[in-house]
Amino acid sequence: MNNLETLIDNKYTKGYADLHLHTIYSDGEYTPQSIVQKALAGNFRAIAITDHDTVEGIAHVIEKAGNTLEIIPGVELSSEVNPSEELHIVGLFIDYKYPNLLKILKGLSSGRKDRMDEMLKKLTEMGMPITMEEIEKFKTKDIIGRLHLAQAMVMKGYVKNTGEAFEKFLGDGKSVYVNRKRLSSKRAISLIKESGGIPIIAHPHLLRDENVIPQLIEEGIEGIEVYYVDHGRNPSSKYVEIAKKYNLLISGGSDCHGIAKGKTLLGKVKVPYQAIEEMKKWREEKR
Repeated sequence: MNNLETLIDNKYTKGYADLHLHTIYSDGEYTPQSIVQKALAGNFRAIAITDHDTVEGIAHVIEKAGNTLEIIPGVELSSEVNPSEELHIVGLFIDYKYPNLLKILKGLSSGRKDRMDEMLKKLTEMGMPITMEEIEKFKTKDIIGRLHLAQAMVMKGYVKNTGEAFEKFLGDGKSVYVNRKRLSSKRAISLIKESGGIPIIAHPHLLRDENVIPQLIEEGIEGIEVYYVDHGRNPSSKYVEIAKKYNLLISGGSDCHGIAKGKTLLGKVKVPYQAIEEMKKWREEKR
């Protein structure tokens, strides 16, 4: 599938991409205009918009980019590969107007609101009351998530920064954490494919049990992020080897949310444009 040696030998000739970015339509700080401006300032040839469980921002970013920057429609779906293993799956080159995708995303958004109510209840019981109105000051669009709650906790003086909020209270398994309804990994993968997209394992180094990867292969996963900000500018040799072993497309990006998470990461990771060409070739072969 991949010409992996070309993609990892640092002799790139066709430009760069960031294939994992968030906007104000989920839990990022970037407006459509600002994310295009920052990508152009970083000399990127292409970017993918992969907001959490929503595609609302894609058309707006495409409009702002015009012919200046290639915008790849995407989404980051929250799923679970088993009851104890949360998994994020990025879908690239999706049809973001696909009716069934929009229907399911609407249901996921509703689940996020129910989860937030439970987390607020826990915080009140712990002597750290926060209202939904206080959280909504930090969200720009409809999606509401843990990052917005973390920002409200900082505002109220309960924690020093959002990192502390996640480390002490909101992170997976912490005292305020509440699980929520997610798609199964198999359903998330099939939904992305239904939508014409390529399902990719997001930030695999965050998996608690990497032994689930063969199961994901069986379920239809087609790619894996080998470029990620935690690995520095170079691809992870570990995940490159996994991509070789299972004949997976390679992807990656900065997973930038903006200063809401403490730092701006756009520009810290550069995926060779050749990776996009491999994805386009794969899609043509599947048609």
